Amino acid sequence: MRSKISLFTGLTLFLISHLAVAMCPSEAQVKQYLSAFAKRQNSEGFGQDITLEDAQCARHKLGAELPLYLGKRVGYKASFMSPTDTSSRTSASGSSTVSTFNGRLDWGYVFDRNLVDILAVLPAQFGARPVYQASLIIEVSDPRFAEAKTGQEALAYVDSVTPFIELPDLMMEGPLSDNAYLSINLGFKGGVLGQEIKVNETSRHLIGEQLDQLVVVVTENDQEVARTPLGHPMDAALSLARALKKEGIPLKRGDFLCLGGFTPAKTPQSGLKVNVRYEGLSDSPSLGIEFN
Repeated sequence: MRSKISLFTGLTLFLISHLAVAMCPSEAQVKQYLSAFAKRQNSEGFGQDITLEDAQCARHKLGAELPLYLGKRVGYKASFMSPTDTSSRTSASGSSTVSTFNGRLDWGYVFDRNLVDILAVLPAQFGARPVYQASLIIEVSDPRFAEAKTGQEALAYVDSVTPFIELPDLMMEGPLSDNAYLSINLGFKGGVLGQEIKVNETSRHLIGEQLDQLVVVVTENDQEVARTPLGHPMDAALSLARALKKEGIPLKRGDFLCLGGFTPAKTPQSGLKVNVRYEGLSDSPSLGIEFN
C-alpha cells in the first residue's frame, strides 16, 4: 500500500509541475514583453519551450494590446513551416507551392501604424532584433474569399495585390522555436508597401497568370542576393483564410493577408540599400529601403 501511495504522490507532483509550466503567459509577462518591445530591447519572450496552446494564447493577448503600440489591426500574417526544413519559414518557395503544402501554418495579427510607402529611409535598428523579408499583401474585397476552391478563383474576392517588404522584430536572441515565434505574433512590426495593383473583373485573369509566374528578386547595394520563383501566392492567401475560418475568424472587406516571407530573414545594417523586384507582374514593380 505504501508503494502505491508513493507512486500516486509522485505522479501527482509530476503532473502538477508540468501543469505549472504549461500556462498561458500572465498579464505581467505580457506587459514585460511589451515594455521591451516599445524600448527596442531584447526579451526572453514567453520561453522557447512554450506549448502550442500557450503560444496561441500569448498571440491573442498580444493582439489585444499591440494596437497601443502599432495602431489599428488590419489583417493577418501567415507563416508556413515546412516539415522537412525547420530553418525556413516562408509562404511558398522554389517548386514547393502552398497548394501542396502539408506542413504547419501559423498566423499573427497585422497592424497599420508602421506601414510606409514604396521608398523608405529607416533606422537599421528599428527593433531589438530587426530583420527584413520580401512578401506580398492581398487585400480582401469579400468574405467569400475563404470559400474559394482555388487561388485563381479566390481572385474574384480580392481588391488588390501589393508588393511588401516586411520588417519584423524577432525580439529574442538565437534561433526561435516554432512556438516561441508564434507566441510573439510572428514578430510583426510593420513594413514598406509597394505600388498597389488593383484587381477587377477585367484584370483578374491576367493578374492570376502573372502571379503564377512570379519571381522575387532582392538586391543589396545593387548586388543580387536572392532570386525566388514562387508557387501561386494566392494559394498561400487561401490557406491562411481557411486556417482563420477554422478558428472561427471570418474575413471582412478590407482585411490584409500578409503572406509571410518569400526570402530568408536578413539583418539590416547601416548604409544598406535594399531593393525588391517582382518579376512577372506588369512592369516588374519594385520597392526599396535605405537603412541608416
